[in-house]
Amino acid sequence: AVFHVDDGYPVVLGRRVTVGHAAVVHGATVADHCLVGIGSIMMNGSSLGEGAWLAAGSLLPPGRSIPPWTLAAGTPARPVRELRPEEIASQDDGVGHYLHFAWL
Repeated sequence: AVFHVDDGYPVVLGRRVTVGHAAVVHGATVADHCLVGIGSIMMNGSSLGEGAWLAAGSLLPPGRSIPPWTLAAGTPARPVRELRPEEIASQDDGVGHYLHFAWL
């Protein structure tokens, strides 16, 4: 993954976030419990609300926001649907999995 800042556009990462391989977070905000999918791109001033998922290969344009607990997909990314309870639980399990291996 690549994290890059721009003047006036910091990168802000919340807690228990998963950022996929080859994803780019460019001057964007990722709230707690989010998933940034493999190969997705977040541009300056874009944001994911708490628990939101950005699907693999998606592009979140500058200034665009995704509501909390929502799956967004596409180029440009748009909200698709609310996340189901089992999806929300799986995200937290995935973070725990990575944290476990970080301690090995």
